[in-house]
Amino acid sequence: MDLTKNPWSDLWRSSPGQRFQTKYELTRATAAPSHPLAHLARMAGGGLIAFVGVILLLTPGPGLVFLVVGGSMLASESLAVAQRLDGWELAMRACLKRWRRGCRVG
Repeated sequence: MDLTKNPWSDLWRSSPGQRFQTKYELTRATAAPSHPLAHLARMAGGGLIAFVGVILLLTPGPGLVFLVVGGSMLASESLAVAQRLDGWELAMRACLKRWRRGCRVG
């Protein structure tokens, strides 16, 4: 996979079930080592954005966008979070596939 200037394109081009782990690996490969407080700040920021996404899911608004952005920020800092998000993505895809199959008429 090319290391592009746009990190979001790498996230979307990765295969399902590997997206967030790939983002984590690319971040580790391309980012210079940073201060532990910078790592903590990015984790806190990602967590806050994801929390806002959960709140916005309960109201009309772009909650899913906030969840993806916050989750991506967290995944770029933690392999455990990246692995969990990849598992959730596969589970959501399977659920959506079953739902679509059940909604077919005819």
